[in-house]
Amino acid sequence: QVRRAMIYPAVVMAVVSVAVTIIVVFVVPRFASQFEAAGSQMPLMTRIVQGLGESVRAYWFLYLGALVSAFMSLTLAWRSRSGRFFLERLLTRVPYVGRILVAVTAGRFARVVAIALSSGLDMIEAIQVAGRSTGRPVFSKQCQDMGEAMRRGQSLGEALRTTNYIPSFAQRMIGAGKDSAEVAKACSIVARHYEHESSNLTKNINTIIEPILTVVMAAIVLLVALSVFLPLWQMARLNH
Repeated sequence: QVRRAMIYPAVVMAVVSVAVTIIVVFVVPRFASQFEAAGSQMPLMTRIVQGLGESVRAYWFLYLGALVSAFMSLTLAWRSRSGRFFLERLLTRVPYVGRILVAVTAGRFARVVAIALSSGLDMIEAIQVAGRSTGRPVFSKQCQDMGEAMRRGQSLGEALRTTNYIPSFAQRMIGAGKDSAEVAKACSIVARHYEHESSNLTKNINTIIEPILTVVMAAIVLLVALSVFLPLWQMARLNH
């Protein structure tokens, strides 16, 4: 659902990026050179855009290399253990995206714990298996630590409070269970709640992205338009 929701913004930003690159690299420098030949002093914004365009034309290979390097670095970081830990912690702090990750993780964790306990696994093993099943390395490590803490005598409720992937509502619901049957029932309720919440959040992600996308596009178009039209207005005033 998140991938489908991101297709439209990605296509729009790609088209806008191509259009703006063409204007900045080819159109604005040509306008600026004509105005300079006429003896007109370029406004600061036009000079900045002109300099950026000339830089891209002269050193396009450096910009391309930087983009490829950034993409490869992110890919390698996501595949490495330490990089995945860092990026996962970073994503949980991003507004709205963090809510989706927490809801998905809590739903998966609770669902697997309920199934594991109903299948006869003990509480500690169920928590550790559920942590691995979420696909979140940071949370999986936290579940391993929770299991070790429970082996040392810590209660389930206390262990759950050590992670930020399980919201307080889920912590209270699951931690209130007095035996495996009650915990499994509570986990089923929690799983249904957060599965529903994660589905709603991902369906509504476009309502968050579209206003931000509109503001970004408007700012880019305004910057480029002013860099082109400010010299025209300046020449018109001089002619009058």
